[in-house]
Amino acid sequence: EEGTWTPTGNGVTLTVNTATYTKIGRLVVAQFDVTWPSTADASAAQIKSLPFTSTAVISGVAIGFSNAGALHARVNASDTLIALTLAASGNTVTNADVTTASIRGTAFYFTLPVSKAK
Repeated sequence: EEGTWTPTGNGVTLTVNTATYTKIGRLVVAQFDVTWPSTADASAAQIKSLPFTSTAVISGVAIGFSNAGALHARVNASDTLIALTLAASGNTVTNADVTTASIRGTAFYFTLPVSKAK
C-alpha cells in the first residue's frame, strides 16, 4: 500500500512540502519534508499524525536534513508521532528550538498486528 499523509505539529502548524508512506505487511516507511513556522512556542517539537499507529516498541527515524542542528528522532511506542531530541544532550526539542527549520527524514516502524477472527 502506498499513499500520502498530513504531518501536524504539536501546538504549531507545519508547512508540509511532501509526506508519503509505503506499507508492506506491518512495516511502514513514512517519508516527510516539513518546515516549522516562526514561533516562540515552548511545547515539545513533534511530527504528529503518522499514517498508522506504531507497535509497543519505540522505532527509529533517519533524519536526512535539518538546518536546526543535530537532532535525533523516534516514533513513540503505541502512538502516531515522531518525537525530536537534541543529539548531543538527549534533551527534548521545543518548537522554539526549531523555529523556521526544515526537517526531512524517513520513519521506519511496525504497526500493530491485525487480530484474526476465530
